[in-house]
Amino acid sequence: MLKHIISGSLLVFGSAIAFSLPLNTPIASAQSFCPETDNLSPSKTLRTAEFKQFGIRVQIPANFRTLLRNDGSVSILAPGDFNLIQCLAKGIPVKGTDAINWETFQLHPNADGLSLDAFRSQKISNEEAQLGESQFDGVKVLTALSQNKLNEVAQGFYIIDGIDGVVEISTSNQQRLSTLIGRLEAIAPKKVAAEPTESRPTQSSTTDPVLVALKEIGVSSESRKVTIVREITNLNQAIVTITREGIQDDSIGGFRSRVTLQKDGNGDWIIKAIQRSQKCQPGRGSQTYGSSSCI
Repeated sequence: MLKHIISGSLLVFGSAIAFSLPLNTPIASAQSFCPETDNLSPSKTLRTAEFKQFGIRVQIPANFRTLLRNDGSVSILAPGDFNLIQCLAKGIPVKGTDAINWETFQLHPNADGLSLDAFRSQKISNEEAQLGESQFDGVKVLTALSQNKLNEVAQGFYIIDGIDGVVEISTSNQQRLSTLIGRLEAIAPKKVAAEPTESRPTQSSTTDPVLVALKEIGVSSESRKVTIVREITNLNQAIVTITREGIQDDSIGGFRSRVTLQKDGNGDWIIKAIQRSQKCQPGRGSQTYGSSSCI
């Protein structure tokens, strides 16, 4: 494994991150190196991480960390890799490996209603990829193993009850993918008893700007505090701001979505723009809502 000083930008390739080194990078003293980046060993004890947005629980080493990324995906990281990312974000030189291995979950929309096999074919462009199939709790997972310019990439795709879309799992090799799938447990969707529609009048979700915004943004039970503010700028325009805080994430403390809506000729509210921002956990970045990443 290569050892060198890292002080540059990140390039993402599949489930690994490579580092782009600027020319004439000064050699830092040993005292300025990022500490504890070599701790990549999983602990013997496990803990349960629950990701309702992906419909699963997963057993991960107790010393591993989870990282919620700006695109909504969640990565599971060894402590050394997590520290390395923090140091790179702070501009601290790192003496360590040349790549970070991720175990990442990401939800993809499936507006066309593709079958799982068709969706996998759409996402996997490498014709030489080795295709396979696995499962957990009766949930079918279609897998693909391919090689990019840097390393091997193993991916899995599944559709699960209660989740709208297709979930992708990506890791650095087939063994890691198989181990991860073996630790997955499906979260059964809650069954809600139907209420008779004649018991009270109903309102179309398109005639209330708050309901339209909530349907688009979504509010999961993972947020301990949800604040909704509605501003009516005029009879045909509204702004709904949805703030979700108490996020179960090591880095991000809250999300804010500012939704601008306009009423059409039929009296229905249509979303015209969405401005998204986030704030970080204490010590992990900005404590005010903005576009800055958290570490």
